[in-house]
Amino acid sequence: MTVILIVDSFKPSVVMTSEICKDRLLGVRVVVASSGAETLEAVSRQPFDLIIVDFDLPDVDGPTLIRHLRGVYTGPVLMTAYPEKIVEVAVAEELFAFNDASGWIRKPIKAEDLQEKVQFFLTEGKRIYRRFDVQMPATIKVANEKKNAKTRTTAIKAKLVNLGLGGILVEVPEGSKMKKGESVAVQLNLEEMGPLVVNKVEKTAVTKAKVMKKVVGSKKKVLAQHAKKSDLDSFPKSLNRIKAHVVWSDADKGCAGLYFDRLTKSHVQTLNRVLRFVYANEAFTVS
Repeated sequence: MTVILIVDSFKPSVVMTSEICKDRLLGVRVVVASSGAETLEAVSRQPFDLIIVDFDLPDVDGPTLIRHLRGVYTGPVLMTAYPEKIVEVAVAEELFAFNDASGWIRKPIKAEDLQEKVQFFLTEGKRIYRRFDVQMPATIKVANEKKNAKTRTTAIKAKLVNLGLGGILVEVPEGSKMKKGESVAVQLNLEEMGPLVVNKVEKTAVTKAKVMKKVVGSKKKVLAQHAKKSDLDSFPKSLNRIKAHVVWSDADKGCAGLYFDRLTKSHVQTLNRVLRFVYANEAFTVS
C-alpha cells in the first residue's frame, strides 16, 4: 500500500489533496500533519512513499522544512503554494538542485497537475535530484583491505562528468578498480571551475548590456559592473571527504556511478552555491 503524508494546516486544502490522491491512485493511505514538528515526528515513526508539503505552515515555511527532511528522508517531496514572488525566490535559493519540490504545484491544486507530479516522482520512480553536466577533476579514495589487517588507501584521479546532490558520474583511468558497493571518499577540485565562473558572469553581463542597448565598453568594464571581486575570490577551492559508495562500475567504458552516503550541511551549501552560480537555468537530466 502506498502511504502519502500531507502536510498542511488548512483543512479544506487537506481534504482536497487527500481526495485527489485517493481518486487518482489505487491503494493509497493518507496521513496528515499540520506543522513542521508533526512532520518530522511522523517521519521518525514510519516510512512514507511521498510527502506533500504546503509552503505556509504555523511553525516553519515549506522550503525550510523540506531542507530538514532531506537529512532523514530520501523519497520525493512535493510542495504546494499560491503563486507569489516570495515562493519563487525561496524555491530558487533553497530547492535549486531538486526536481520534485522545485517543480512546485500551484494552488488552488488541479487534479491533473498533482497527478502528473505524483506519477513522475512516485509511480515512475524518477530520481529527486537535478543532474548537471560538468567537467571537473575529482579524486576518489578507495580503502583496500590487506591480509595483515592494515588498510591501504588508493587515490584514483578521475574526471567528474555529471553532478547532483544525490551523487556523481565519473570517468576513471584505464585499469582503475572500483567494485559495486565499495565505500569511497570523494574530493571535488572546484578550483578548476574558476574559468567557468568568470565566463558565466561575463556572458550574463554582456547579454544584459545588449538587451539594455547601452554601450558599456570593454568586457572588463562589463564584468566589473556586474560581478563583485569578492564573488570570485571567495569561490571554494575544493570539497573534501564526501563519503559515498559505488552503485555501478563499468571497467570497459572507464566510468562509475557513485551515490553520496551523507552530505554535511557545509557540503550541501557549497554544492548548491556552485551549481546555482555556474549552471543556473541550464538543461538538466533526470535518471
